[in-house]
Amino acid sequence: RCAMAVRGHRRTAMAHRTVRIADYAAAGEPFHVTRKVLGHGAAMLHDHDCHEFFWVEAGTAAHRVNGTDATLGPGDAVFVRPGDVHRLSAVGGRPPCRVGNLMFGSEAASHLVSRYSTRLAGRWFWTEGALPDTISLDPDALGRLVGLADALGAAPRELVHVDRFLLDLLVRVVDVAEAVPPVGPGLPPWL
Repeated sequence: RCAMAVRGHRRTAMAHRTVRIADYAAAGEPFHVTRKVLGHGAAMLHDHDCHEFFWVEAGTAAHRVNGTDATLGPGDAVFVRPGDVHRLSAVGGRPPCRVGNLMFGSEAASHLVSRYSTRLAGRWFWTEGALPDTISLDPDALGRLVGLADALGAAPRELVHVDRFLLDLLVRVVDVAEAVPPVGPGLPPWL
């Protein structure tokens, strides 16, 4: 069992293990990306020595993070920080819960936030709250994200490719999704 203080918040003691990027990425590779169908069993509670970004493509997932439970559906995505203690498992069976996942070294995150601090500081991977940022993408934005993940999965495991993915994610997917105002009452949908 362990207890930890992260970003000024005391997290409750929870038995967990630390997932290391080196356990998933080959030596010298700066990231690991995968898409898979989640199982229904009790998932392992863990934290990371790296950053993790995951998204739900289909089905429903149960996410426990830092002692808080949430249900996630298609288009929901979470920016997990090192030190966040979490687990993810499928809920229900139809459709199966399909997720995408990217783990990348914290040096890439540090580089981005130092270079683009006016745009990134305090948001997404760089929040200071007790819970990581969670966003909901509409089907078009989710489609853009899946396309970016497919390209990253086919790319050489070099830092430039994870940097490109993260910048495209944060500028072309997330920022665009956040910038679209909701349709007001009485307005035609095409407007």
